[in-house]
Amino acid sequence: MTRTAFLIRPLGSNAMNDYSGSLALQAAGVKLRRNWSAALGTGLAFCLILWIHGGNTSGKFQSVLLFSAYWIAPFLAIVLIDWHDRKGFTTYGGLSALMDLKNLNTGWPALVSLVVGFGAMVPFMNTGLLVGPVAKALDGADLTFYVGFVVAAAVHLALHTLEVPNPAAGRGEIEKPHVGVSDTA
Repeated sequence: MTRTAFLIRPLGSNAMNDYSGSLALQAAGVKLRRNWSAALGTGLAFCLILWIHGGNTSGKFQSVLLFSAYWIAPFLAIVLIDWHDRKGFTTYGGLSALMDLKNLNTGWPALVSLVVGFGAMVPFMNTGLLVGPVAKALDGADLTFYVGFVVAAAVHLALHTLEVPNPAAGRGEIEKPHVGVSDTA
């Protein structure tokens, strides 16, 4: 009976995770039916689990976690530039208006900056999955976080002025979020 409970319990948990992942894909704008996105997520997770359990489980798991943490440095550079442009604060009304997806700009400069920053990090990586040529030349020194931050910041500073404004804003279909000095301050 106990073994049966231990075998069935993960099914409910994994079903919730698959459902959440499929909703996240839809929220990101991916035009894929929810059942297909859940199946895709399940298949990818299954392949990852098979690879991790193929031997040296703790080393592979550590490598996957380290590799998945590399996106943080370029993301932080983009967020800090955006925070600086907004003068460090926003009003409640401004945040509420930004929560409506039709009020968002395209955001392509941030996405390009993130991808370019991450790509610039690859030669500097030192994980169990990948050892870049620069990291190898520096006897294993992992400079990825610094490189990713600086490259993403430079690219984002150059591109964020080119961001295409939301076309709905020109037609008066959306309310302009008030971002800047608070009226109560």
